[in-house]
Amino acid sequence: MKKNLFILLSILVLSSCGEVISSNGNISSSDNSFSSSTTSSNTTSSDSTNSITSFSSSSSSSSNSNSSSSSSSSSSSSSSGEIGSGELYKATIQNRIPEGYYDSCKGLKGEELKNELHNIIKNHKAYGYKTTQAFFKEVDRDPFDSSKIYFIYTGLTSINTSYNKEHVWAKSHGDFGTSMPMGSDMHNLHPCDNSLNSTRGNLDFAEGGEVLSKYNGNNKRNSNVSFEPSDFSKGDTARTIFYMAVRYEGDVSGEKDIEVSSPSSSRYNDFSSSASGVHGKFDDLYKWAISGIDPVDDHEVYRNNIIYEKYQHNRNPFIDHPEFVEMIYDKEYSGAGALLDKNPYKTKTVKEEVDEFKKLVDDIKEVDSSSLEKITKAENYYQNMSSEAKELVKAEYNILMNKKEEYLNKYEQYKIEEVINLINEIGEVSLASKEKIEEAEKAYNNLSSSQKEKVTNYNVLVLARSKYDELYKKWLEDNPSLDINCDFTTSKGASGSYKKATVSCGNYTFDFSACYKSSDDFRFGSKQNTLEEKFSSIVNGYASMEMNFKVRASSISLTSTGCYGDVTALDLLVSYDDGSTWKLVEKKEDNYNMNVVSTFSVSNQEAKYAFVLEGSEARLKISKLTIN
Repeated sequence: MKKNLFILLSILVLSSCGEVISSNGNISSSDNSFSSSTTSSNTTSSDSTNSITSFSSSSSSSSNSNSSSSSSSSSSSSSSGEIGSGELYKATIQNRIPEGYYDSCKGLKGEELKNELHNIIKNHKAYGYKTTQAFFKEVDRDPFDSSKIYFIYTGLTSINTSYNKEHVWAKSHGDFGTSMPMGSDMHNLHPCDNSLNSTRGNLDFAEGGEVLSKYNGNNKRNSNVSFEPSDFSKGDTARTIFYMAVRYEGDVSGEKDIEVSSPSSSRYNDFSSSASGVHGKFDDLYKWAISGIDPVDDHEVYRNNIIYEKYQHNRNPFIDHPEFVEMIYDKEYSGAGALLDKNPYKTKTVKEEVDEFKKLVDDIKEVDSSSLEKITKAENYYQNMSSEAKELVKAEYNILMNKKEEYLNKYEQYKIEEVINLINEIGEVSLASKEKIEEAEKAYNNLSSSQKEKVTNYNVLVLARSKYDELYKKWLEDNPSLDINCDFTTSKGASGSYKKATVSCGNYTFDFSACYKSSDDFRFGSKQNTLEEKFSSIVNGYASMEMNFKVRASSISLTSTGCYGDVTALDLLVSYDDGSTWKLVEKKEDNYNMNVVSTFSVSNQEAKYAFVLEGSEARLKISKLTIN
């Protein structure tokens, strides 16, 4: 059964929150990978006229999200949308745009509108990169369920889950690092699955590639060329990229001019000719921003309000006014300009809208566990249809609502069956059963009390946990941990040229995809990308260093004394077999131009480890490896 498919808000029909059993291997202490285990309280500013309205499963039509809102505190962008993969409700939180905030933009379009928006949102209050990690549990929590947090690209998950901070506009596209304000701008920073954060790396956004099936959603990666986010994150991604291109024009000390990459058609404005950094792909980002595939949703509106009111005191204008993207970039835009057009979007004909909606409803067929994505897609499409088209599909909309109700009625049994199947998959218990047991425990603990009573094989899970703990205790007694200190400046095997080598350090050996040793230092990496293929599907790396031995440890530290080229991150990967399968433990984003001790917390379980460098022409000067 597909895992993690059924993420659904408790406000729909169920209340199924529970504590997650933490993995021993999921301990993070770096500034960019951490667990926000404290559930935040609702800190949304009090506003009796802008309250959060709960969703009714028999929802009525909302206003078209493409309508331009007025620039007042009571203006609303009531666009429909989902938070994550499959949340069936429409946006109900109002934009709290300060009165007059965008007044100076009235009637503007093209470069004039872009420049005026820049003047409005520049010079925001900035925070240090490390400081921002304390904000996510408020800024990105689900506004309807404080036990959940929204991950960019993968949707809702438990607020106890560890994560990395994702620079949607990759910091290497402009080389601004994590320095204020560009590298710590909260509108650009989003919580992200640890592993997917490295898999995306600094790739441009574009459509195409292989589906990354291990993650929730339909994210894709096209080798080392591009990354396509899930449909429910395409709008978020595009609106973030266009925000960065407007916010940073290089006219303020310490800031660079960054722009979206050149369009493929001369129809669109290209501002990238003199930019310090560009991010692509314009064509796809523009389409995601204006097509309605992922309209502004509750999460974005809530996030924009909180960042403005409590932290940076500037807004993402493309969340408040999605139509601004088209007004700025489309040379053929012929409307009256910002804040003046009642319907600024170029829409399909009524017949095209009707035919498309009917097809979406017809595609649902019989309702089963795979129907959620189709129901969500059809409902979101309906909410963005013109009022004329909606009048012509009342029968089909009623059919959709019936299918939705049918799914919700069946949902409880689907979730119970998923837990039962996960428990059955554990099989005979051994030390290799750890991940299967924890996955089943996590799924079970996310059930409600009444649902847990229907898990008929729960006793099997209890016995499996008891057996595993017994085996692991004995293994710890038989395998005391080692203290290993390797000095690479005195190692053997590397030469005075950058190439692949097996390096010995005392009694231990390491396979480097590329390294260099001089009388002064030892360098990991080279000017060429030499990353081993077995790691390329896990992280977007540049060079690798694999340990040729297994070890049981609680921490691993690599000391570096500077770098050549651009080293953006250091990743630690783990293999619990003999190196056949690998997964990411943690990613460190430090300033590798200076002395750094990168310390990773690990699971105290026998395993092989590997380091992967991220960056461009990346060469890290390493001196010592400590394992204890």
